[in-house]
This record gives sequence, C-alpha cells and structure tokens, in this order.
Amino acid sequence: MGCVGSATYSLLPTLSRHLAAELPGIDFSFHGEMLAPDQVEALRTGAIDVALLRPPAADLSLAVHTLRRDRLVVALPAEHLLTARTRVRPADLAGVDLIVHAADRHSVMHDVVFGLLRDAGVERRIRHEVKETSTLVTLVAGGGLGAAVVPEPVTALALSGVVYLPLLPAGTIRPGRGVPCGPDRTPCGAYGRSHSGTLLTDRRTPR
Repeated sequence: MGCVGSATYSLLPTLSRHLAAELPGIDFSFHGEMLAPDQVEALRTGAIDVALLRPPAADLSLAVHTLRRDRLVVALPAEHLLTARTRVRPADLAGVDLIVHAADRHSVMHDVVFGLLRDAGVERRIRHEVKETSTLVTLVAGGGLGAAVVPEPVTALALSGVVYLPLLPAGTIRPGRGVPCGPDRTPCGAYGRSHSGTLLTDRRTPR
C-alpha cells in the first residue's frame, strides 16, 4: 500500500490496525511519503495494490474514490508575525518566504499552493522546494526558513517551533483511494477496495 505524505501520518496508523485485525496472517508492506504520479506507476506495475493519494490521477485504468476532504492550514515558524492571528488568508502570504513541494515531481500540493497564490494576486516567493512533507515541516520549524501551506492532517507532525493556522477561505483538498480496475490481485487490494472508505473517514470530513 502506498500513502501520500499527509496520509502517512493521519490515515496509515488506523488502517494498519484494521488490516492486522481483519486479515490476520497476511503480511502488509506500507510505502509512505509517495507522490501521486509515483503511486499511479506503482499501481500499474503491481508494486502496490492500493494507493492513498490526492487526485487527480490521470489514468483510466484506475478506480479512484474520494475518502474525505481535508482543510488547508498554514504552517508557520513559531516566531513569525502571522502567528499573532487566529487565521490566515492567501493574501497575507504576500512577501512571505514559502517552502513547497518540488515542481519536478508533479506534486498535487505544489499546484494547489501556486493556484491559491495566483488567485489571490500574490507574487510567490519560493525559498525551498522539497520532496517529502516531513522535510517541508521540519524546514518550517528549523530556524524560520519559511512558511508552508499543507493539508490539516499534517498537524499530526507536532514539531516544536511550528504553529498551524487555518487558511481562509476554507479551501479543501481530497485524499482518495486508488485501486486498479478489474479483479483484485491480493487480499490487501480486495480489502482496500471495499473497506478503506469507511475506515479512513474521520472528523475532518464535512457532514
């Protein structure tokens, strides 16, 4: 099973417990911090059976189902002036150095962040581009190198030196479950197809 960065911290712990309880005797392998293009390729080749990813997944051979909608938050260095507020708008990020996912790896979050800034008329100031979500948040914590827009489940990475504030208006991003169309190759694939939507929906999902 492959997991996008934020799912690694928020969804994988619950899912792994359910899998162990429901399918005893089956060995599972989990791959965290995977970007959607890498997950799609791994599904194609059979390297993984289920992907917890962020759509879009431009491959008609995959069945993708939305699990929930995650709100977006801004991760700020604890000493940043914006931490005096209770929420942040995209326009407030004008002049703020940003840490983003790398463009060359076709990250969904990279496009989301650039779209938010563009729509707000904010000239982006990119300080660093990184591959992993954990690295992104670590750089925010490490000496005020910049701020970052991330899905709310990333707040599970409660690092010292980082403050998370809601981003308004309340935009959301969709984690989805991707599986190959057709017969399931393994018990993990069959279980993920039929159960993960209910197992992974939590309080972040709007009612």
